[in-house]
Amino acid sequence: MLNYNHAYILERYQNQLKNLFNKRYIFDMEIDTSNINFKKMNEINENLHEVKKSTKDYQIAKLSNKDWRSYTKFMHMMSNTIHSIKNRYKVTFCTQAYLKCRELLFLSHDWFFQKYKTHTKIRILHLCEAPGAFVYAIHDFYQLPTVEKDNSFFEWKMNSLNPFIKENELCAFKDEAGLMERFSENMFYGSDNTGDILNFTGEEIKNLIVDGKYDFITADGSINSMECQGKQELNVLPLIEKEILIALETLNAGGMFIVKMYTFFEQETQVLITKLCQMFEKIQVVKPSCSKASNSEVYLICLNFYGSEIFVEREKVTCNIVRCSEIFANYQIEAIQINKDAYDSVLLKSPIANQL
Repeated sequence: MLNYNHAYILERYQNQLKNLFNKRYIFDMEIDTSNINFKKMNEINENLHEVKKSTKDYQIAKLSNKDWRSYTKFMHMMSNTIHSIKNRYKVTFCTQAYLKCRELLFLSHDWFFQKYKTHTKIRILHLCEAPGAFVYAIHDFYQLPTVEKDNSFFEWKMNSLNPFIKENELCAFKDEAGLMERFSENMFYGSDNTGDILNFTGEEIKNLIVDGKYDFITADGSINSMECQGKQELNVLPLIEKEILIALETLNAGGMFIVKMYTFFEQETQVLITKLCQMFEKIQVVKPSCSKASNSEVYLICLNFYGSEIFVEREKVTCNIVRCSEIFANYQIEAIQINKDAYDSVLLKSPIANQL
């Protein structure tokens, strides 16, 4: 029989389940700025930082880092999805990144449908993409039987750290799917052959578009911040800045850009988001269902590239950033707290654990 504490935790867990596909925020440039406390960002940041810090202390006191990762993976509502989809639908390369991309593509299907109606063959660029889950996701989205160099719907180019050189052997993703070797002509590693976009010069960015600009760009780059969660946003910032710079230089007017980001607390991040608001008609922030609820990962779907800056009221952008940050921070804080409460209450040792 459930005690009160167990029932309360399950109720909160079920509330998270209801919101699983609703973790989205669309930037509203008509937002009323009168009810927004601009100083609230510090409070949101501090609250999230304290919860993350308490998790680190919790790991030290009760679990090793490895055990905590295994436990939070178990608590992740979509942890069995990869296995289920592999078996049911015979997906060639089903990973968490693949499923996240499929969900993001579904949310953007109107844009693709408009392109399809005009019989336009679109050009796609994948930045920081290895081992290639987004490439597979887009081929499956178009219901194509196999990945090809190009096809009647689109042509694609892919960048990642080069896994075939010694300099990258410790940091690059392996060519698990075999895409990078099989489609070497679709790869772009830059003049130093490392694939590190932080090294790309203006000339190399121009080389990306010798055959024309792109209609759709994805940027799924990240940097391991497990040991310094409190500085994750700053650690990843240079990479995100470069991804956005490349996208703005290589995207066609009317194009779409999807980029992975984390929290929006730093001034430099807010400048980047303001830039995106000046360059795209619509910005939607999404936490895909397969993204672990206890982390800060989100994706920005940026639709209909203007090609040049338009005027936006910075105060309205800041209002949206505050509201968006509060929403996603609350989701994350609640997920972390449920993980800790469920462990402390020994709920997982009770028969009811099978319902999780």
